[in-house]
Amino acid sequence: SVDFVPTEAFVKELASRLHNRDLNTVPPFDRKNPSAENVALWVAEEIAKAGALTEGVRLEEVTVWEGTRNSVTYRP
Repeated sequence: SVDFVPTEAFVKELASRLHNRDLNTVPPFDRKNPSAENVALWVAEEIAKAGALTEGVRLEEVTVWEGTRNSVTYRP
């Protein structure tokens, strides 16, 4: 099972690092193309690095939206 409160807080914290920012100035995107594909991969990697998921829980997918009609989904 997952406690959604800390999980949601962690995802919001990740999003806040990017929200309303020039991604070309935010690490690691100051060195890497800030494409939606790379942002989705970064989110998945940050979740894994932080140990944000409890044992027995796995990340299914990360979807990053570029506006209202375009998105990319990363599935580990």
